[in-house]
Amino acid sequence: MRKDLITEKLEEVASQITVIASQKAEVEKMKNGKHLLSAKVGSCLTALRSCMEYCSQDIYEIVLKPTDGLTDEARNKKNKYFPYGKDELGFKSMVGNYLPNLKLKSLQVYDLVESIQPHKLQNKWLYNLCITSNTEKHDTSPQKREDADSLKFDNGPRLVGGNITLLAGGTINGKKVDKDLTIGPGSTDEEIEKYLPKAVKLNFAKFTFAETGEEVISALEYAYNSIKDFYTKLYAELES
Repeated sequence: MRKDLITEKLEEVASQITVIASQKAEVEKMKNGKHLLSAKVGSCLTALRSCMEYCSQDIYEIVLKPTDGLTDEARNKKNKYFPYGKDELGFKSMVGNYLPNLKLKSLQVYDLVESIQPHKLQNKWLYNLCITSNTEKHDTSPQKREDADSLKFDNGPRLVGGNITLLAGGTINGKKVDKDLTIGPGSTDEEIEKYLPKAVKLNFAKFTFAETGEEVISALEYAYNSIKDFYTKLYAELES
């Protein structure tokens, strides 16, 4: 079985995600930092996708191979990719191609495989991982960077894409507000300095996968945790 290989790959992914997250702030500051450590992100995508393919190959060999009626030559030519689908119909089509008769041979394993599909989970992490990793194979930059201004306060969080409304007649930091005024990331430096002197205007960069719109680090972490949970349950069933 390939369980140990999956464990090894997941450990490497966890390490890579830590490095990516630790260097995100530095990449944000770079005007030409269009991508978030592309090589490491691509490595994570490839490793996570490989984990799913290993699971599928072991399902085939343990559950289906004993009664598939195929010769070794025919078996070697058969694709055994992990089935995924955007919806139930897509999933059933793929599982029929790659793991035929799985539901008949092992309902428990079939239910596990189906449990992480979008139509069951109401979450598209598996589908998104697969199409993003497909993109990464053919596109050296599957990421997209979006920049926005933000305000950072000494005693508070960033204000990103939001605003503070100052009403006429009031005062803030000892400054009287003559007319209704909205202060936010898009305000001029003069306005920020006058009314919110402890606020610092910063550039905020968001890195997403171009194909899915998911934030890169969050998507990798979610896929990592989901695969870790899935393969633990799967091999408990396969080894029983």
